[in-house]
Amino acid sequence: MVTPAKTSSRTVRRFRRNFSAMLGLGLFVLLIVLALFGPFFTADPLAQALSIKLEPPSAQHFLGTDQ
Repeated sequence: MVTPAKTSSRTVRRFRRNFSAMLGLGLFVLLIVLALFGPFFTADPLAQALSIKLEPPSAQHFLGTDQ
């Protein structure tokens, strides 16, 4: 007597054969990886150079720095 395949293994097999499903899964995994590791590759947009705070006008800052 042959035992039927488990429903979960049959579902996984059908999913792996579907190109669109695998493409969608790949894009989803890529987005998750970028969301997890993206902050390690970018600069902090809120970082401030406090060493040049309230400097007078100069060649680099024509109107001075006030923030």
